Amino acid sequence: MSASDITSDYDRLLDRMRRACSRREYCSADIRRKLSAAGAPSALSGKILSSLKSEGYLDDGRYARAYCRDKSGLSGWGEAKIRYALGLKGIPGPVIDEALSQIDSDAACRRMDAVLSSKLAEIRRSHPGISRGECLSRLLRFAAGRGYSYGEVMESLKRNKS
Repeated sequence: MSASDITSDYDRLLDRMRRACSRREYCSADIRRKLSAAGAPSALSGKILSSLKSEGYLDDGRYARAYCRDKSGLSGWGEAKIRYALGLKGIPGPVIDEALSQIDSDAACRRMDAVLSSKLAEIRRSHPGISRGECLSRLLRFAAGRGYSYGEVMESLKRNKS
């Protein structure tokens, strides 16, 4: 492969990644995966990632903040599930902590209450003769899958008198 081919690949892939990053937020791992799928050598991928970061197209902190906001507010995920998902994407722990600290805790609490209240009603509707203990057990399993702790669920139940 000649130097002009490498430069041509670099320019082509950089433009492609710029377009992708201008349409939505990506983290470094997502872009690295896209570049790998496009057949870019690791040295070229590193150079492209550096360029995207220096030009402001790619910022893992910005990605983590947007991800936290979306998953907490729209999907009703708890902190544990968000932390785990961001960790899988290779976001460093301090960046995750900073992003999670910016979640509106009152809105997240209201969202959790709504999600759990809806699930509790669904459990009661689906299983009319269910015992209180079994109902609570099912709700706790559901909540754990959403990233909520036992304490958060019990506080939500107290707030909502469920």
